[in-house]
Amino acid sequence: MPDSAVALALPLIKEFEGCEIHAYPDPGTGAAPWTIGYGCTGADIGPDTIWTQEQADAELESRVTVLAPKVRALLHVPLPDKCVAALTSFAYNVGLGNLQHSTLLEEINAGDALLAAAQFLKWTHAAGKELPGLVRRRIAERDYYVAGLIESTDVAG
Repeated sequence: MPDSAVALALPLIKEFEGCEIHAYPDPGTGAAPWTIGYGCTGADIGPDTIWTQEQADAELESRVTVLAPKVRALLHVPLPDKCVAALTSFAYNVGLGNLQHSTLLEEINAGDALLAAAQFLKWTHAAGKELPGLVRRRIAERDYYVAGLIESTDVAG
């Protein structure tokens, strides 16, 4: 049975990652790691790599299909699929290891799912600077996460 968190996470990730079908260099190094599609990197991606839109969409879906169950496995408490989707988008951007060792996950697993929502906004910096794009992304992820909590409460109530 497919994980509905994957279907819910894909549009959120697409909105903030954007898609490039021609590989581009890391802005910091001017070279590796080369990136293509929706933020995909890897040993097989270099300066001459070009994908079709279909390849980019398929690779994103493949990566998120693998990532969402890994995010779910970190949870010690049940969360609605929409919350898992928000956390999957977060992990896609910052890395699963960063989610695994975050106060965000710690608070969720301690049963403070709503308090955890404030933790999204602690992840808005790169290279020591707050980036407007990360602020927008974290607000969207937080809002999606909170909406999942509210919707599940409405259904349960």
